[in-house]
This record gives sequence, structure tokens and C-alpha cells, in this order.
Amino acid sequence: MKKITLLLFVACLPFLGCTQKSTDDTQKLASLCQIWGFLKYYHPTIAKGNFDWDQQLFDLIPQIKLAEGKEEISAVYLRWIETLGEVEECITCNEENDKEYFGKNFDLSWIDNQDLYTAELSKKLRHIENNRFQGDNHYVTIQPGVGNVIIKNDDAYPEQSDPNENYRLLSLFRYWNIVEYFFPYKYQADEDWDAVLLEMIPKFKNEEDLTKYHLAMLELVAKIDDGHASFTSNQTMKYFGLKYVPFISRILDGKSVITGFFNENLAANDDLRIGDAIISIDGKKVIDIYKEREKYFCGSNEAFKKTISFSGIFNDSIDKAQITFERNGKVEKKEIRRYDFNQFAFTGFSKGEESRTISPGVAYVNMGMLEESELPAMMDSLLNFKTIIFDIRYRPHNIIFPLAKFLKHDETPFSKTLAPDIDYPGKFFWKNEPTCGDPNPDYFKGQIVLLTNYYTGSQSEYTTMALQSAKNTIVIGETTAGANGNISPFSFVGGFKTRISGIGVFYPDGRETQRVGIVPDIPVTPTIKGMAEGRDEILERAIEFADSGK
Repeated sequence: MKKITLLLFVACLPFLGCTQKSTDDTQKLASLCQIWGFLKYYHPTIAKGNFDWDQQLFDLIPQIKLAEGKEEISAVYLRWIETLGEVEECITCNEENDKEYFGKNFDLSWIDNQDLYTAELSKKLRHIENNRFQGDNHYVTIQPGVGNVIIKNDDAYPEQSDPNENYRLLSLFRYWNIVEYFFPYKYQADEDWDAVLLEMIPKFKNEEDLTKYHLAMLELVAKIDDGHASFTSNQTMKYFGLKYVPFISRILDGKSVITGFFNENLAANDDLRIGDAIISIDGKKVIDIYKEREKYFCGSNEAFKKTISFSGIFNDSIDKAQITFERNGKVEKKEIRRYDFNQFAFTGFSKGEESRTISPGVAYVNMGMLEESELPAMMDSLLNFKTIIFDIRYRPHNIIFPLAKFLKHDETPFSKTLAPDIDYPGKFFWKNEPTCGDPNPDYFKGQIVLLTNYYTGSQSEYTTMALQSAKNTIVIGETTAGANGNISPFSFVGGFKTRISGIGVFYPDGRETQRVGIVPDIPVTPTIKGMAEGRDEILERAIEFADSGK
């Protein structure tokens, strides 16, 4: 994937590779972030938790700022490393193992940056790498069975709700290194992760305005391009506005099309309807607002970002707004109202229609409503049907494996899992190939149709992958959200929650699902006209396929 880098840093790539003799604060702090994080996870005494590692960072910040040139910078680091204790030879570190490693994330080449570090420092860091800590790391562990990383023993400092420069840098350095060493999809991000560090250091270091600092945290989280990533705080909510329009929408053809309501009665008061395509709000095009704020929207792909961006576009602190919208081919203007969210008395969106027989031999199953206890009776009644349409646009219960027993005649792999190796931080290995299905001569032998859309993500995508491994399966609808893998949560300084995808999920042949999503065999994008008419164009296409076979 092509990496996007800021022009400000183009002359300095590869990372920290500028050849000028002087080194600015940003470069020096970036080097501190890398070395501090490397030692945290690699150095045996640090990984055992024998030091107050946050305080060590605070002590080093002023020293590294004062150092000039690679000789002084390297001397600061060498003196520091000497105080941490001797690194003894690791007998097991370089022994061969049976792990099949994934090579696209690991990169410690910065250690050998001759423009910033002396040969002595590089040699010392390589010695630590080759004799790295093994075993129960004080700061990270692995979720048993699943394999995603668990971040532990990082003090969230909840009292630091308005942190000073040191704590802001700590927050950035922690997050950057967690992604650097334990995020399986780092290589897929649009922006080079080293360049992101250079870009974000000034924003964390210098930004004393609390709201702008929180927006910097949100922007950082969004840069990993992960649909599981999230960050919300009172400051970010106030920035976008705490007054909500009563609808949700998605951007199609440059317009924000209403797709549902938080409160139908309040929406009806302003005659807002499904399918209304909003062109502008308060005189500004919605697509322009989206582009201005896109850096704050967390998602694996653009389609998903354009779906979850509605509150970032329409929220405000003002009760009313003027919109220009299109309905039935006619462009109109009107004033609409915003509300406090609690006024909606919102209890959740519809889970769609009930499972039913559509026509003789064709059944529709809403996976969002299907319970495991219902499976035997349902599949017994549908065993001789020609087609079963499974709707995975609504998040299913965890029924992948029992359902697959009815749809497959044998057990086969349907995915491949990528897990972090905490004995060699930054490296990832193929953990296993999950399987589904059982030997079953009475399996369903008809056509299986899976319905997907932009909302099909995570558990829904995993379910889709499993059912794709059955015979005679076809996917109809939209490309999915592209966010796959168990979640690893952790906190910024101040106690602000965030998270990443903690393991990688691929097809058995290594094809990616993260960011790419599950690409349908028959793509169907709902139209504005179809929405306005209340049609389900994806289901319509599935029924057409069931009837005609094409």
C-alpha cells in the first residue's frame, strides 16, 4: 500500500534520516520515544517492572532536549542504559522455533541510523535486541486462547485530566509504541507510522489548549485506519457539538442521505424522511464538512467513515440549522431542530425484519435475531429448500460454529490468525487456522446467499468468512467495514479509553480482510431513490438471484 507522508517531513525520510548536523526537538523527542519504547519491552530489567519507567522518561526529556549532535545524543542514551543493569546473554532468544513469521510489520532499522546514533549506541541496542527479555512481561501479556495483546501496568493517571507537557508526551509515546509493537495491521495504515510520530510530537508537546489536545489524541487514533479504534471525551464531544439532529445518515453521491431515526416523532415534526439527501447545512456543503473533519473519523475504509460521520457533520451547540436537501428530484430548503440526545429516549435501531419464507423454496434468515437454540428446528424445516438468504447486515450472535455444522459436509479452515510475539515485540506469527463444520451427510445442499453492507464488521465479517467456506455460497451487497480481529483496549494518560484490533484475521490463503473488507460477488449499492421508496435493494437483488440463478 502506498504510504502517505507529510511534505514537512519528506526531506527527513527514511525516519530520522536527515543529514544536517543539528537536530531539532521533534527529531530528538522522536528518538527518545523509540528508544524508551524499545527498552520498555526489550530490556530484561525494564520488562520485569524494576523501574518507574514513566519517571525515567520524565528525567530524560530535558537531557535529550539539551543534547546537540549524534555524539551528545548517543552519550545521553548510553549513560542511561548503563544505569539499567547488565543485559546477560539470552540462550533461547536466537534458537530456531517453529513459528511462521509475518514480515510486514517488524522494523528496527532505526537502531542503525548513523546520522543520529553512534556505532557504539547502535551496537548496544542490537545487543539488547539479541538478548531481549523472555517470559512474563510486566507491561504486556497475551489473551489466553485468542492471542491478542493485553496492555497492563500502565498507570492511566486519571488525575491528569489536563496534563502538562511531560504527561502529554508520555501519552503519545505509550500509544505510538503499543501500535508499533502490537498492532497487526500497522503496515496497512495510509500514513507511515514513523512519519506520524514526527507529525504528532509538536501537537502533543506544544498544545496547551485542552480541546485541541483531545483532538490531537483523536486524530492520532484515527491515523491507524482501524474500524475498532475509538476515542471519545467530553472535549471532543463539545467540539463537534452536544446538540443532535434526530436522524442518522450516510454519504452517497456527495450528499448525506437519511437512513434512520433516533426519534421518529421528532423527525416528523420537521418533516424529515428516509431518503432525504442533504446537500448542505447552514450554507456549507456536507461533503466539504466531511473532508475538513475526516482526520477525526475512525474507520478501516472510506465507506465506513462516511457512514459513521453524521454526528461529526450535523452536531452543533445551536438548536436549529438550515438545510438544503433533495427529495423526489426537487431541491428544497428548510429549518430543522437539534436536541439533547436524552430527548430522543433512544433504545436502539431496528434489527430488521423477521426471518420468513419468501417464496416456495426460498427462505430469508435475519442473523441479528437468530438464536442458537432455534438452529436445529429451523435447519430441519429448511433442509430441502433451494436457497437460504442469510442477512449478516445485522450483527449476529456467536453462532458461527453450530450453524456451520448444518451448512457444511466436512470441517475446513475459514480464516488464518496473526498474533503478536511478546518474546520478540514487533514480530507477528501465524497462530492457527480456525475451522468450522463437521462431517455431516445431511448438510444443506442448496444455494447459500449472504447479505452484507458497510455495517457488516468484526463479528459479522468473521461470520461471513465462516459461511463463505460452505459450498454454493455467494455474497451479495456492499463491501464490509474491514475491521476484523479481537479488540485490545487500553488508556491514554488521564484515563481516556481507546483500543485497537489486537490480532489479525486473514483468509486461509493469506488474503486480507482488514481495510479491504469482504468484497461481494454481486455488488449492490443502495440508491437514494430506493431508500426514499423504502426498498431494500440488496435483498431484492438476492431474491432475483435466487429466482434466476444470476
